[in-house]
Amino acid sequence: MSRPLVVGAGALAAGLALLAAALFLPDRRTLPAVDRLAAVGGLSTASPHFGDEVRAVVEVLLDRRAVDPSSVRVDASFSPFHVGATLRDRVDAGRRTRLRYEYVLDCLRSACLPGPSGDGSGNGATGFLLPSASVRYTLVDGRPGTAAVGWPEVQIGSQLRQIDFGVLPWRAQIRPLPPLRYRLAPRLLAAGAVFAALLALTGGGLLLLARLRPETARALAVRRRRGSVLERALAAVRNAAAGEDAEERRRALDLLARELRGAERDRSRDARRLAWSRSRPERSEMERLADAVEGVDT
Repeated sequence: MSRPLVVGAGALAAGLALLAAALFLPDRRTLPAVDRLAAVGGLSTASPHFGDEVRAVVEVLLDRRAVDPSSVRVDASFSPFHVGATLRDRVDAGRRTRLRYEYVLDCLRSACLPGPSGDGSGNGATGFLLPSASVRYTLVDGRPGTAAVGWPEVQIGSQLRQIDFGVLPWRAQIRPLPPLRYRLAPRLLAAGAVFAALLALTGGGLLLLARLRPETARALAVRRRRGSVLERALAAVRNAAAGEDAEERRRALDLLARELRGAERDRSRDARRLAWSRSRPERSEMERLADAVEGVDT
């Protein structure tokens, strides 16, 4: 047999041996003997500083032949501490079970402020007893049972050192600051800022458009100016055609020819030819020319 196969077979045999040991060997863990149920409580520290986290633990040891573990309930109050989290753990060994309840506590209330010291510095400690916890359970025969859990006295000290009190006159203040007041409502101010930004963007866009396409504005102005002058020239031709003054007719036709010179060269030549013909320009010809020019322009 090759060496890799020997190594693989050895590893497989070792794994099977460990699995058999885990499944069939007896549990070596042991728990103390107990008559029905016993409960005890403790704190991670009985002398915390103000604002420190404290962990409270309740351990319940029971005999499953006498007490149903699922019936165990712990009623605990830690006033003035605030309970931030609750953890639970269960260990079974033989016929006994250990239930472990852990509470994460903190206190930032005035009741937890350190009291005055003998020198008046305010660097003393505040001591008080936590309310006892109650463990409720049910015996296997259905009868209820309770057990009380007491706590050691808690002494809360200051986070400040004695030397700190000689530097500045410290004073505890845990009340919230008064609410901020605004001369102008924030929402109204925000709406005004948005409106001003929109106006600025609109104005900037118009200025940019005017700079990028100045010829457009000039073309529109020329078109409006040309339209108004051409309209006056056409009106002059019609007024002169209604009269009998031949010189007036020629001047009106010449003006119309000059206005049509750039866009309508054919009409411009017709107007100029009619204006300086040997015979007097006829009324019918002048009105026909004005009608043709207005038709082209529209």
